[in-house]
Amino acid sequence: MREVRAPGDRALNKSRAKAAGRTTLNGAEPQLIVSDIAASCEFFTSKLGFAVAFSYGEPPFYAQVHRDAARLNLRQLEEPPLDSEFRERQQVLSATITLEDAEPLFLEYQTAGVGLGRRSGASRGGRARSPCETPTST
Repeated sequence: MREVRAPGDRALNKSRAKAAGRTTLNGAEPQLIVSDIAASCEFFTSKLGFAVAFSYGEPPFYAQVHRDAARLNLRQLEEPPLDSEFRERQQVLSATITLEDAEPLFLEYQTAGVGLGRRSGASRGGRARSPCETPTST
């Protein structure tokens, strides 16, 4: 069953967590493995509408990109941590970004020439899914 939340639920959940003596988690920042950090940052900014929050190293090997509340950490590695055949066969995803309405974003990316995977429709919980692979993802 899908849980429906009212706009004020975030504050309510925060006050419940505080009352229970728990720390409130504000978000998560998935780490994506890429083969070229500069090309990946360029792709995220020019094609996907993200901005670079920071890059680290000389030459850079780590960066964070963000768009609205979504934040993704990019880590350059020389070799992929997963076998590419396995990744394709199992359709392994590195990150999921949730949003209210996927259609405007899909059209934005289509106009920008972003290669999207199959339109898989709705996933569990009614969220729209459309895999996007960066040109330098490993």
